[in-house]
Amino acid sequence: MKKRVLIIASFLILACCHINNDPPLSNDEPFYFILGQSIASGQGYRDIHYPDQPPNTEYPFFYPLLIAGILSLLPHSVSGVKVLTALFGAGAILLLIRLCEQESQPQDHSSLAVPLLLSLNLWFVSLSAVVAPEIPYLCFSLLAVLAVERYSRRDTIFNASLFLAGAALAVSVFTKALGLSLLCASLLYLVLKKRFGQTLALASLTVIPFLLWLYRNSRLSQESVSLDYLGQILGGYQGLTLKSILSSLLYNISHYFRFFSQLLLPGYFLDHQSFLGISYFPSLYKAMNSWTFVPRGFSLFRLILIAGVSVLILYGVWGRLRRFRLMDIYALSYFSLLHIFPPEFCRTAGTRYLFSLLPFLLFYLLEGLKNLSPHLPILKNQGWKVLFPFLLIYNLLPLLSSAQGNLSYLIQSQSPSWNMEDHPFWLAKYFTAGPWVKENTPADSVIMCRFPPAFYLVSRRRTVFFHKWWWVPEQRTMEEIKAALLNRGVDYVV
Repeated sequence: MKKRVLIIASFLILACCHINNDPPLSNDEPFYFILGQSIASGQGYRDIHYPDQPPNTEYPFFYPLLIAGILSLLPHSVSGVKVLTALFGAGAILLLIRLCEQESQPQDHSSLAVPLLLSLNLWFVSLSAVVAPEIPYLCFSLLAVLAVERYSRRDTIFNASLFLAGAALAVSVFTKALGLSLLCASLLYLVLKKRFGQTLALASLTVIPFLLWLYRNSRLSQESVSLDYLGQILGGYQGLTLKSILSSLLYNISHYFRFFSQLLLPGYFLDHQSFLGISYFPSLYKAMNSWTFVPRGFSLFRLILIAGVSVLILYGVWGRLRRFRLMDIYALSYFSLLHIFPPEFCRTAGTRYLFSLLPFLLFYLLEGLKNLSPHLPILKNQGWKVLFPFLLIYNLLPLLSSAQGNLSYLIQSQSPSWNMEDHPFWLAKYFTAGPWVKENTPADSVIMCRFPPAFYLVSRRRTVFFHKWWWVPEQRTMEEIKAALLNRGVDYVV
């Protein structure tokens, strides 16, 4: 019990050292925050940063609903939302401890190794201090895995475990669209165990609400399928052919194993942090070159490192084949769902979407080493004790540097909440125009810019997307450009 408390307390301290009140400006984070503002202000589930405030049909609603709860108590408090995300991180660690104890052999003292490594992982701690759904989804998905496992051991169909499993699955799907892989894996797991009655009962509790949400979005959506709720998944499959699928498989397999190493060894692969979409985070940017123990240009060492991590993970999965459980089916289905995405998706979002598999990757890595160590006399059946300090150092040192960088940033910055000058984010100069726009334009102005939701947060003005083709002289005359601006009611262009 003391070890569990110590692990969770250490994580919360590190996460709090990474929290600041900077607005969420990267990737999807502004959308989630704005949707939370919309719910908290009583305007419904709408994109309130657009002039016409259309209903949102693209993003799952549960994380914005949680954000709305915080903003109802603390309006405009970005740090409050980040604290909530950190608490979900602590919940994920607690659930992972329970899962590892359940999946490990009796008297296996390494069951706390995976939760400890997760709690000190740079990606995990960093994502627990930003406005992003990855950490809440990880918490809900671990809860769902435990709940469905528990439900499958019950003899009756209708019991308390059914409603807990159904609620956890539904919340997972409504937090992140890729939660569909968990829903499918859970139903498949019950079918394989010949629990057909339980399968139908669980499907009724989860599939029906999901279909109702899809119906709502299809009725409200005015765009193509790539902008509805399933667009985050189905958009990647549009126009696929057998040749493109095979090409994507070969490309993605090689790159996803490289992403595994990035997740597990951030002390070495920290220069790839942009894949996670957090390069704007000041402390991480400063830590990016602070800790590295081998030359990054030494490609042979990097190749050996990636190959070693990949072999251990695959060997750990191989050792689980005799007792394949729900966590294994879920990890396989989640990984497979990502694998036939186009290479462009893999390059831009590979590590970020693979993050949900991080606890399972750590589990398989240690399992592979424990299974392999009896065949290597030099390890003397204690392989995990050899690898554990190595992983710990490669995570803890850059993590401490990152925490120190964020604390220094908060102390030195005169206005941490909106001081974009200190941000290393490549659009920092772009967003510095936001406060100026807020002070020098009428409140009902419409601003055209490249990143409408992010610019709305720093300017508090309605925004529309910057269409680049409007400004190409060879394709558009000045009259056409003016007509297009007037048609959208644009007052200013950034």
